[in-house]
Amino acid sequence: MFTVSMLPAAQGDCIWIEYGQERRTHRVLIDSGTPHTYDRLVERVANLPENDRRFELFIVSHIDTDHIGAATQFLEERPKGVEFCDVWFNGYRHLRQVARPTDKLGVAHGEELTAALETGRVPWNKAFGQGPAVVADDGALVAHELDGGLKVTLLSPYREQLLALAPVWDEALQKLRAKEPHTAAALPDDHLGRKLDITALAERPFKEDKSEANGSSIAVLVECGEIRVILGADAFPSVIERSVDRLIQARGGSRLRVAAFKVCHHGSRYNTSTTLAGKVAAKHFLISTDGTSTQHPNPEGIARLLHNSEDGATLVFNYKTTFNRDWEDAVLQKKPPRFSTKYPGNNMGGITVTFE
Repeated sequence: MFTVSMLPAAQGDCIWIEYGQERRTHRVLIDSGTPHTYDRLVERVANLPENDRRFELFIVSHIDTDHIGAATQFLEERPKGVEFCDVWFNGYRHLRQVARPTDKLGVAHGEELTAALETGRVPWNKAFGQGPAVVADDGALVAHELDGGLKVTLLSPYREQLLALAPVWDEALQKLRAKEPHTAAALPDDHLGRKLDITALAERPFKEDKSEANGSSIAVLVECGEIRVILGADAFPSVIERSVDRLIQARGGSRLRVAAFKVCHHGSRYNTSTTLAGKVAAKHFLISTDGTSTQHPNPEGIARLLHNSEDGATLVFNYKTTFNRDWEDAVLQKKPPRFSTKYPGNNMGGITVTFE
């Protein structure tokens, strides 16, 4: 048994993984969604018996609010019976270990989560000897094996992504203190109300994301038997590609075959490249977002995935929105490359995919 649930997390991520046998289910949680979707995470926990609320791993991928926003509250108000075998999160102390000693660092959510981890006495980056969760520049990528047989391989970040975050960490905190409103640049609505041309969209020029916070994302490959899933957080495609190249070289073949790819940054045009899409052969593309603030997924991002996919891929969305409903066009789905879509069965959001 192996399932991936994308819980309703507004524009963010809250990924709940279950694996193992019916008599012994193991769980991994990746990110917590936004503060106002916290209740949906707690509801999922409340459906479990109090004596079966253990998480083998909780990954907080990076410091963007739509990923870390509810993490501190979840740790501080931990529902009865919840325990974590390890938490992966790169905080202040870990940036210091890769940054220059003179760098000034600190971000509100990161500091709050740090305090919650320390006061809650939760294992923190135990798999990395309490050091940073960072990919080594050379040698084989190391797979960390969790109880129940799940292998987790770190794909992102490398040292340079953590170094890039360091100089802006303090600046971000100062803006929060000054109560400067964060306004995301509005993306053009050129994909709304028209027919999609996958080839034309896929061939639009690609420009990679430059956000230091996104670049620092902890992205992983999880493997349970023959089932492989990439969970890309908001990572840079070039960073994921670097690790995928290393895996392909070690394992052979021309592409890394996976059951699913939880695409980077909710299908942003800046985090989905043709080169990465050409190196990952996925049967399912998982997209977690309700499209608020950023209007994700961008049509170029989805088109690049499909244009480089094999026939029969499935787009899985955890909300049905203005920004993704055009992909259910039956005529479009029958054109090469043929694909299908899955949406939640209700307006509340959230979807689970089961892999055999």
